[in-house]
Amino acid sequence: MTLKEFIEKQNSIYTQIQDQGKKVYTEGIKPDKAVVEEHGGLLISFRHPIELMEKLEEFSLKISEAVPAINFGVSNAHTTISDYNVAPKYRVNLEDQETDLLCKKLIKSVSESLGKAALDKSLMIDFTGFIYNQTTVLVTGTPNDAALNLVHSIKSSTEVLGIKLRMPWGMHITINRFSTVKSPKELSKFFH
Repeated sequence: MTLKEFIEKQNSIYTQIQDQGKKVYTEGIKPDKAVVEEHGGLLISFRHPIELMEKLEEFSLKISEAVPAINFGVSNAHTTISDYNVAPKYRVNLEDQETDLLCKKLIKSVSESLGKAALDKSLMIDFTGFIYNQTTVLVTGTPNDAALNLVHSIKSSTEVLGIKLRMPWGMHITINRFSTVKSPKELSKFFH
């Protein structure tokens, strides 16, 4: 997938999220299916500079003061590159030999790809704004070629080891997931 194709797909999904966000005014908010079902799995992600994470955490906490929400901040906010074995109630058990081997393979692939990417100092994701729908608040981001190339490199290196990862649909940061149902009448603090 080229950068242009990736950005077109991502922007289409951002538009869908914004369109779904209009339902907050008429139908309210609700928890995401992944929250309700307690999804777990293995995650490969970018972490970000502490200065950015502190500001996003501050904003995330303000949202959760207005409505019940799970916060993402300094300790857990990220941009997902891919995930693996995501399922309801899934928990990683490193004492399981198969899971331990899988994690070691993923770490090796990511490390090799990061080693190659370290030579390219231009790697960047441009974070530009906030959007939300009935379940989630996101910071929109747009990768450059170097960031997308790293994702492709990780995906390719894991495939060589027999692990098929999916491409991310976009390069964003989730900062809140709503944790309960609230009607529009109960969201006055959120709207202001």
